[in-house]
Amino acid sequence: MIVVQPRNNKTKAFAIIIAIIGVIILISSIVTTIGISKYYLDSVYSSFFTYLLGVVFGRMGWGIHFGITLILIGLFLVKPRRLNLVASLETENTVESSGGRNDLSVLEWFGTLILLAIPLVNLIMLLIWAFGSENPKKNFARANFLYSIIVAMIAVIVAITVYQMYPY
Repeated sequence: MIVVQPRNNKTKAFAIIIAIIGVIILISSIVTTIGISKYYLDSVYSSFFTYLLGVVFGRMGWGIHFGITLILIGLFLVKPRRLNLVASLETENTVESSGGRNDLSVLEWFGTLILLAIPLVNLIMLLIWAFGSENPKKNFARANFLYSIIVAMIAVIVAITVYQMYPY
């Protein structure tokens, strides 16, 4: 039996504050990135493509990533919790754990993060995990793809705006 338990008012208020802070950080980072783009295009980056990479992965992009992360945390905290009462009662009555392979050790997660830090290998591994057979990393890979799509869309919008402001 699955029961939906709503969040209490303190948690909802905290989630809304976190999401609002995330929106403020995201918007201010985008505005700052657009505002200082002329300097970066003229002196730091040699081409528009390297500027776009700087927006996504460089120090200009960290505010964008942090803002999106805070917004997602706020949305997650607002969502009601789903409790599976039957499963929780069954686990209370058993002494030993299931020992299934649905959980990953710290070393396996460390290896996953190392693989995701290697360019091009990360894309191939995310495709395998997201669309391959059932494995514990499937939801992680799908969430990573969704996050990448959101960041790429924001970077393209910022790049188009900068290019329209300062055409070469």
